[in-house]
Amino acid sequence: MPFHDWQLQWILRLSEYRTETLDRLFLFLNYFDSVFFVFVLVPIVWIGISYRWGIKIFYLMLLNVAFNSLLKQLVGWPRPSTDCPEVGLVHFNNGGFPSGAVQTSVMLSILLIYYWRTRLSVVIAVVYVAAMAFSRLYLGVHYPIDLLGGVISGSVVAIVFLKMVHPLERALISYLSCSRWVLGWRLAVAMILPVLGVALVDRNLALLSIGSVAGMWVGVYVSGLYRLYLPDAKTMPQRIYRGLFAALGVFLILGFGSAHIVLSGCVIALWMSLLASPLYRSRLKN
Repeated sequence: MPFHDWQLQWILRLSEYRTETLDRLFLFLNYFDSVFFVFVLVPIVWIGISYRWGIKIFYLMLLNVAFNSLLKQLVGWPRPSTDCPEVGLVHFNNGGFPSGAVQTSVMLSILLIYYWRTRLSVVIAVVYVAAMAFSRLYLGVHYPIDLLGGVISGSVVAIVFLKMVHPLERALISYLSCSRWVLGWRLAVAMILPVLGVALVDRNLALLSIGSVAGMWVGVYVSGLYRLYLPDAKTMPQRIYRGLFAALGVFLILGFGSAHIVLSGCVIALWMSLLASPLYRSRLKN
């Protein structure tokens, strides 16, 4: 790693300025680099904005994690908390380069600015990326060079997505235009392929993906067959209300459901792709 000693000394000096209040703040921000964040983000987008965007974000997050894991394995650089365990407020077993939290935040921020195109989107994106980047340094889980790698890899993922999303959508629509039984098999193949790609990189990530993809297959197939999806949200209050409804369901599942993350992923996938839309429609009718 370039400038390894200098970077480690810088992290050690930064740790001297920690306080209990800042510790709590940045430990909270660590949730944005967890499976919990994905479990909440995708249903909010799926129900709150559009089921089409929910499907896109689901696959994008899956492939984003696989790409980051591949880079970590190829580079193999350590984390500060690996070199000096006492400096880490959080500990991970994988490599440090590039930062997955920064990669994800940069990727989502670029998409937010590209599609929203307002000053507010720029402000949100800058604050989001800056908060995630500094939190990784403060917690002692990444070196500065890891953050630079996350910015580059996140930008690559976002640019590839923007270039490929429309051609892939047109190909997928053509591919899935068939009878319902053939649709079921083709949909299964389309959903299994990303999991196989993740499995080639990280077995644990593949296990986490299996439950979610299984729930997604059932939900997408049944909802598409019986037209259960909600129409796209038109106003900001509607998006917020629907997003809160989706998030509430996730919190209830995580709070009262199984502690096994694979099963929880399956139930959450069923919630967002099959159950939330009919329940929301029913609530509106009542």
